[in-house]
Amino acid sequence: MQTIGNLTLVSVAAAQYTRYQVPTLGDLLAWLRMRLNDTVGPPRQQGDYTDEELVFALNLAYSETVMRCKSHKGRNAGPLTAGTHTYVPTPIFEPKEVSLGDDLLEMVDLGDMGVILERWNKSPLGIPTRWMPISGSAMRVHPTPSADALAILDTITAAPTAGGTGYTVGDLLAVDSTGVHDARVRVTAVGDGGVATGVEVYERGYPYATGAGQGTSYTGTGTGCTVEITTLAQLIVHGYSLPDALVLPADAAEAIPAGYSIPTLLDRAESEARKMRDTHTANVPLAGALWERWGAWAEKVRESLAGGMR
Repeated sequence: MQTIGNLTLVSVAAAQYTRYQVPTLGDLLAWLRMRLNDTVGPPRQQGDYTDEELVFALNLAYSETVMRCKSHKGRNAGPLTAGTHTYVPTPIFEPKEVSLGDDLLEMVDLGDMGVILERWNKSPLGIPTRWMPISGSAMRVHPTPSADALAILDTITAAPTAGGTGYTVGDLLAVDSTGVHDARVRVTAVGDGGVATGVEVYERGYPYATGAGQGTSYTGTGTGCTVEITTLAQLIVHGYSLPDALVLPADAAEAIPAGYSIPTLLDRAESEARKMRDTHTANVPLAGALWERWGAWAEKVRESLAGGMR
């Protein structure tokens, strides 16, 4: 392993890579000098660019390529805390989607009509329906969670604890609670005598506790069905999370495709190096074109790696 600044090069077995040379830092510097037409003089003699300048450009290109391409969609799930509206969903550094169980919360930004930070600071207790990104990776939900928000029914076992009798497919059964907001489950399958053999969540409610044998109420002919609540709703955050370090020359399978990372890294490094010599009239437009090519490729890779939020 060779480390210069923030640039880490890891040697790997050459047999793993048949089409692409395993580069050393010296290779990268030589290739970058060739791109810059800065190869005059004996080996190791510096031309218009110093080694320090080019290593800086490679470091910058490396770190930016990591952040743009290797960053991936991550997930954080955890319980709400009553009376707490601000959360830092480690390891997510850029939240993109927030849900309470399967219920997606609406994202708003500070400055949107009706969104005033002081109001969010003093929001009444309740069930969060909106969220807002704030400084860093922190985010805030609104309204501030109440005790009921910590006890929202999320999932149930597909097979009832007891099937009862007299049900038909499609019947909606209220799951008995303290009456604040009853959840409802839908009968999905029945057996002989109308015994419910399958149920699914139709509408979430609160407050509940996990466990089997939860009673249900129904105004029709069916009676006696009980269900098992398996989980209560958690705050789930999807977004970009910090990646592992990008390994040169070979990237992990889910990272930048092998064979593209080194040319792309050199595109970005060349752009930075040319901007150091922006008095050369050809350098500025070429640097801009290289940056745009790198940026378009990196964003495409990032989004293709990201896939769906869920």
